[in-house]
Amino acid sequence: MSQITIHPDFKLSGNRFRIYSGLIDFVNKNFPEHATFLNELFDDQDYITAQTSGSTGIPKKIKIPKKNLINSAQKTIKFFNLQPGISALLNLSPQYIAGKLMWV
Repeated sequence: MSQITIHPDFKLSGNRFRIYSGLIDFVNKNFPEHATFLNELFDDQDYITAQTSGSTGIPKKIKIPKKNLINSAQKTIKFFNLQPGISALLNLSPQYIAGKLMWV
């Protein structure tokens, strides 16, 4: 079972989702470029894969533990004092780490 859960106040395009399969179905239909990452986020693996930028060498795939993503998101929430119900624009591609972290 994935350690990633959906916050009870989370909404996407005004819709609430209690179970991840409903969220994934909605994303598949409306934002298909994000579906691959969400499937990976909610799968049973303890990590996600990401590709490095290649700025210091040949781009390569790396495994990032999901617990590290959660910790990073929690630190961001604390630093910016984000509260439930806040809105955010998801305009970053989940192809890159910044877009992945916006989902988390």
